[in-house]
Amino acid sequence: MDQENEFIKKGEMPNFAQNPADVDKAELLTSGNTVHILYNSEDEEVSESTWETLHGQIDSLPFLEQQSWQKNDFEFSCMKQSIEQAVSNGFFPVRLPGRSFGSYLVLDEEKNHVGIFKPKDEEEYATRNPSWMGYFQKMFRLRCPRRGCILANQAYLSEVGASIVDEYLDLKIVPKTKVAYLASPTFNYSSAEKRKAEQQRERISGVNLPDKVGSLQCVVEGFQPCTFWLKEFASKKLLDNKLQYELQLLFERVIILDYIIRNTNRTAENLLISYNDTKRGNENYAINMAAVDNRYAFPYRHPRRRRPYTYYWATLPLAKKPFSNETRSFILRKLNDMNYMSSLFLQLKRLFELDENFDKNYFMLQIMLMHGQIFNLKMALENRETPYELVKRRPVYIVPHPDDFTLPAGFLTDKLLQWLKRKYRK
Repeated sequence: MDQENEFIKKGEMPNFAQNPADVDKAELLTSGNTVHILYNSEDEEVSESTWETLHGQIDSLPFLEQQSWQKNDFEFSCMKQSIEQAVSNGFFPVRLPGRSFGSYLVLDEEKNHVGIFKPKDEEEYATRNPSWMGYFQKMFRLRCPRRGCILANQAYLSEVGASIVDEYLDLKIVPKTKVAYLASPTFNYSSAEKRKAEQQRERISGVNLPDKVGSLQCVVEGFQPCTFWLKEFASKKLLDNKLQYELQLLFERVIILDYIIRNTNRTAENLLISYNDTKRGNENYAINMAAVDNRYAFPYRHPRRRRPYTYYWATLPLAKKPFSNETRSFILRKLNDMNYMSSLFLQLKRLFELDENFDKNYFMLQIMLMHGQIFNLKMALENRETPYELVKRRPVYIVPHPDDFTLPAGFLTDKLLQWLKRKYRK
């Protein structure tokens, strides 16, 4: 285990699980005078949700408030217009250093940092990658080994797809992300495109560079990589029982998102935590979590054993705690609604169809994998398993067809994938 997780080996990590038999902890969650404590021996119908029993409500958990980076469509549209106006005024996007692909911090008219734009043609293995890795790829015609289970040059769609799944499941951990078209002199254009723009600029005022398609994500501020705050929580005992339980619930939502979209790139750097240790009146301490950089999700096949792309959070002690009743009740209610989930898959199809290289056969394989992930997740939640036990479940593919059947991943070879593509080609 790496140095970032060294504190885990020493056993310094606090226990972030709620003990339902602990009266003091239950009193922190209840808003009334009567506290009903649930035990594992009670029937599942009775103990469906501790939060519902204590508060008499089944909606989103109260502490998960709407954040500034969780905008609605109208607010996002206004933000994009402000970004375009800022570019016209000369406030150009700035490329973030230290990235192996093109990622730009964009500003609005008031020079505030409002978003991250990632152009499609500047992705890690794209033709206009501005990093040194991309330069050497073009100069020496190198064929770098990319993630074979991920479709090439669709990272921007993966970012937007993760945001759609987050909104449908009401997880509130992914910043609002949508497909956008932007143009700026700071982007990496070809020499021919720059010469053409210079010729046009002599006749017409303004920037005449072609728009680039990519993902535009609202920026998050005040967050640190999760290892920073987890070490602080462990060493300084900053969290009381209530906040420890809230952290567990947020952690479980990240697990649900990553597992459904089969994120192959969840690390300590793109799982962020914010903590505000100042009280305002009667308000409690604020803790929040954000899952950013979801560009390597939605694979069309499960990773092989040689490159498994394991989840970072599976190594944390929080993954050894069973899913809470709140999460089980909240998520199962959505996953069991077939009409609701069908609308989610329809939205994902409309998203992926925006790409000029859209292949309905590969998209069918992506949906088969997602159905299998959802099936495993439902089984784990119903059986009260831990996240660690969830990731140990055998990966499956489920064909969304009237004659449904399940294929174990061990039997799904490349030859069988080709057969499935031919069988369900429309």
